[in-house]
Amino acid sequence: MKYNFLGRSGLQVSALGLGTWATVGESIGHAHTVEIFQAAQEAGINHVDTAEAYAAGLAESEISASLDEIGWNRDDIVLATKLYWGIRPVVNWGETLNRKYLLRSVDGCLRRLNTDYIDILYCHRPDPHTPIDEVVFAMSDIVASGKAMYWGTSEWPAGSIRDAIDFAEKYGLRAPTVEQPELNLVWRSRYVQEYLPLHRDTALGLVTWSPLASGLLTGKYAGKTSGTERAFQTGMEWQRDRLLNGARDEVATFVELARDHAVEPSQLAIAWCLRREGVSSVLLGASSVEQLRINLRAQETAEVISDEVEKRLESIFVTDLERHE
Repeated sequence: MKYNFLGRSGLQVSALGLGTWATVGESIGHAHTVEIFQAAQEAGINHVDTAEAYAAGLAESEISASLDEIGWNRDDIVLATKLYWGIRPVVNWGETLNRKYLLRSVDGCLRRLNTDYIDILYCHRPDPHTPIDEVVFAMSDIVASGKAMYWGTSEWPAGSIRDAIDFAEKYGLRAPTVEQPELNLVWRSRYVQEYLPLHRDTALGLVTWSPLASGLLTGKYAGKTSGTERAFQTGMEWQRDRLLNGARDEVATFVELARDHAVEPSQLAIAWCLRREGVSSVLLGASSVEQLRINLRAQETAEVISDEVEKRLESIFVTDLERHE
């Protein structure tokens, strides 16, 4: 496993991390979660990512139980979680980054994760209703308290991240270290236009998610579907049209290119992400140990694909697919 520094920090994260959205606490049970975490540990993954909102807090609890069961030393893991959506249907406790919510909700994350610190605490989305100074002061205070080692953003506009960095530097506060955006072959314009220039200017780290575009780039939606795929899961209605009807011809061409190079489509898609400038870690979702092991081989693929193949990949998908939150 290769390890990269998280932006300009001294923290090293595995090039491939383990994400838990829509899997841990939801589509897979405890026994499978333990097996996947065991395989991740054996592969050298040290970076585990989750969020308060994943399975309404259950994902964090499942992670804690699984780590305990396999005896994975907490201090050997870079453990990340996120705040914004909330898990309580009460005013000031969801879709916000106000100071009260942040300082109180981080304690809930710590309890569910059964730890006394979080390595990376993200603001899961921007909050247009809370002033940036309030957010930066609150996150800086959380880091100063030792409840988190670093803080970052997820799906924030580059301009807002820059404002947060500038405000923190002006007042001697802890600045965000990392942004976590979606990045894949069918959703890359924002990386090129916003995050790459920001990385070059500030050395901000990037931890990216959905390298397979929620499974689209595996090719499993290009033909007949079984009805058990992620697109058909409850709560995934917002992604269904994109996955079932998006870029079918382009995906078929992409799958053929992967086969021509004797690799799985998923490995080629992840390898493309690994090769992007500024990317510290690419998060992998996994529903089984077999799936995780196949996708881990993307590291090998990233080492051998040529610049010519990379250009061919990007020429297949000319424009981003429409994306909805």
